Amino acid sequence: MPGCIKTKKMQVELQENGIIRNKHGIIIARLVDGIEFSNAEDYDKNIHSNPDAMAWAKFYKETFPEADLETMHGWFANAMMAMHDHIYQDKNVAEK
Repeated sequence: MPGCIKTKKMQVELQENGIIRNKHGIIIARLVDGIEFSNAEDYDKNIHSNPDAMAWAKFYKETFPEADLETMHGWFANAMMAMHDHIYQDKNVAEK
């Protein structure tokens, strides 16, 4: 159902095609229909302990073939470094 969605931090627009845009018109997400998660146990869980962002991006692209590999590589690398920084920041604060 298209329309305007407001949260405490932002206002976004949901379009009929499932695209979600911010107030500047930039696409920030896309709703996906038709994905089956019934085989969630039927994949190689070794990815969970793999710190290689490109491996994660390729794994993601297998599930979502329309995804841009380079964009997803950057996204996973950023997410991994943010968690690394978060963990070590907390560790350094605890040591002081």
